[in-house]
Amino acid sequence: MGFGPHLTIDGISSDKKSLANMTHIYNFLDQCPKKIDMTKITEPYIVKVDLGFTGMVLIAESHISVHTYPKTGKVFIDIFSCKPFDISKALKYAAKYFKLKDFQSECIQRGKEFPRWK
Repeated sequence: MGFGPHLTIDGISSDKKSLANMTHIYNFLDQCPKKIDMTKITEPYIVKVDLGFTGMVLIAESHISVHTYPKTGKVFIDIFSCKPFDISKALKYAAKYFKLKDFQSECIQRGKEFPRWK
C-alpha cells in the first residue's frame, strides 16, 4: 500500500509566455488543490530563478509544485499526497491549463516500506 501517490508531469507548453507569468503560475497552484479534492493550507509561494519560476503550495495532504522554463517552454509539476486522488483529472487539468503540446507523466507509490499507519 504505502504512504501515497506522487504524480510527476514533465511537459512542453505551446504558450511560453504563460510560463513567465507569475499570476498564471499562482492561479494554477491556487486552484489545483480544489480541482483534485485536496485541502490548501497555505497561499502559493512563487520565486523567480535564473531560468524561470519555481512555486509551490502546501496542502493538508502534502504539496504541489511547479517549475517553469519559459525560454524552452518546459514545465515540471509534482503532486504528492498521502491521500489517493484522481490522477487522470490532475493530468487533464495541468495539460489544459499550461497548454501542453507534449508531456510525460509518472505516478509512483511513495513510502512502500513506510506506510502511514504502521
